[in-house]
Amino acid sequence: MGMVLPEGVLNNKNLQTVREYFEGKAKIILICSIPQDVFIAAGATVKPSLVFMRRFTNDEESEYANCKSEALAEVTALHQAEIDKLEATIAKADALTESLKDDLKKAKTKLKQAKKDKKNTTSVETEITTIKKEQADNRLNKKTAEKELKELYKQIDEETKPVVKKKFDYDIPIAKIDDAGITTTGAASEGNQLPQLVDEYSDYRIQNNLWPVLNNEIIYAMNTDGKYCRYIGSQEVVLNEQ
Repeated sequence: MGMVLPEGVLNNKNLQTVREYFEGKAKIILICSIPQDVFIAAGATVKPSLVFMRRFTNDEESEYANCKSEALAEVTALHQAEIDKLEATIAKADALTESLKDDLKKAKTKLKQAKKDKKNTTSVETEITTIKKEQADNRLNKKTAEKELKELYKQIDEETKPVVKKKFDYDIPIAKIDDAGITTTGAASEGNQLPQLVDEYSDYRIQNNLWPVLNNEIIYAMNTDGKYCRYIGSQEVVLNEQ
């Protein structure tokens, strides 16, 4: 698949997610920078690039998935102590939530009984206030730990990306064309370098076996039943089947 993109798309931080999506589905087999002149006649003002990709084969898809899994495991291991500590804090907060809930329930029962018995309720009210303060602090501690854990996983995700690229490493040919056969007015130019690039890239593609070339000859003929057919290799397709 080939596409024409503004050159900024290749390094715009806001489009990183889009680039990562394609990098996880296909190999980039050529990036070619072409002159801004090419689309000026059509009103475009940004410098364009040609980007060509080839969808992963089944083996490459599996390899990429393995690299991603290995990279995530390696980076996560570096932060496992932090993860364990935060998860322990959250688990402790959950347990304390239930404990404080029971304590508050008991304290309220004591307060109700003290009022019923017309006894001094100051100490019980103080106990309830203390429990509520502990509940608020506990909720804050849990919320803080959960936020830190979420940020830590985001950090792990960011640190994993370059590791994946290092593991799933391959050459990306990059070319720069100074004359693409068209001037700023839309007229043909004399020094078109694209044909030379095609020739050079064809050799590169063959040497690196980037994709297989199918040379299936297509033949149209009438079969023994008198029906017109299309033949691709040994495959017969009847064209006038009723």
